[in-house]
Parts: sequence; C-alpha cells; structure tokens
Amino acid sequence: TCNILKIDNKNNLIGDMTDIRGFEKTIKALDLDIKNKNILLVGAGGIGTSLSHYFLTEGVKKVRIHDVNKRKSEQLCETIRNKSPKFNFKIWNYNKNNFDYLINASPAGINNEYPVHQKIIKNSKVVVDFVLSNKKTKLLEIAKINNSKIISGYEILINQIPFMLKFFGFKRISKSEMDKIKNKYI
Repeated sequence: TCNILKIDNKNNLIGDMTDIRGFEKTIKALDLDIKNKNILLVGAGGIGTSLSHYFLTEGVKKVRIHDVNKRKSEQLCETIRNKSPKFNFKIWNYNKNNFDYLINASPAGINNEYPVHQKIIKNSKVVVDFVLSNKKTKLLEIAKINNSKIISGYEILINQIPFMLKFFGFKRISKSEMDKIKNKYI
C-alpha cells in the first residue's frame, strides 16, 4: 500500500506510505505512546493494513479490527496472524467497549458518519480520524466533548510533509517552518 508515487530516472515506479510516519510523528509530538495499548482499528483497507503491520513492531498489546466488509477484516487478520501468530489481533466482536485508542482508517467520516457507536467513542482515551479535513469530523467532535485526546487526519498529513519532501528529493524543511505550517493549519 502506498499514498505517494514517483518515477525514478530508470522509469521505475516507486511508492511509499507516509501516513504511518505522519501518525507516528503526531503521537510522539503529543507525548503519546501505543506500546502496551488496546486499539480498536476501524478500516481494513490501505491505511488500516499499513497500521496493522506498524503495530506489530511497536509493542501494541491488543488490536481489534472492524470493517463493514467482514471479509476484508478476516483477510487482514489472517495476514497479521501469519506474520506474527502470537500477536493479539482479532476481529472486533462488539463485546469490548473500552479502548486506549480508537483509530478510524475507514471512509466513514468523509460523509460525517460515525464509524462506530457513540458509546465506543466516549469510552476511548485517544481518538484518531484519518479522514483528511480541515474541519473536525463528527467522530472527533464527540471525542473532544468527552475529553478524549483527538488526532485529525489533517494533523497527520501536516506531519507527513518532511517525509514527502524527502521522498521527492526536495530540501528538508526546518522545525520553525514546520511549526509555522502547524500553527497556521492545525
């Protein structure tokens, strides 16, 4: 899975997934950690799949996956279990309602829909919505009202900029320049 592409000087198509780097940089900037945390991941597409592989390397305690397309959830579970059989990665059975992190990597928020029931949102300590919008989605609005820490797709995108610039061979952006961008847009 990739979210950026380029053609090198030999006409090879090269891709990268900077969403995960943006997510990682965002949680570190907020002094958050996913190690030993319980995560509900909504969405088994490109970002959900990339996040799942990332979680394997970060000491996450448990992941529950949910996708409206149950087959996609099953396939992702099978892939992750084959890669790391002892990793606690299962399809969400709706019984557990409290999570350290609720991460929406689905298109549900694009139309301002809730990806899960509001009770789940209210019981999550950190709520992440990968939906790219400069406005708070309904998911993030509910989370904020309930004093959850929130992370928007916009924040994740802004934190991807240095990785994107490097990928395309542009000069590095200074910390002060990044801070100006963050202050203006987040």
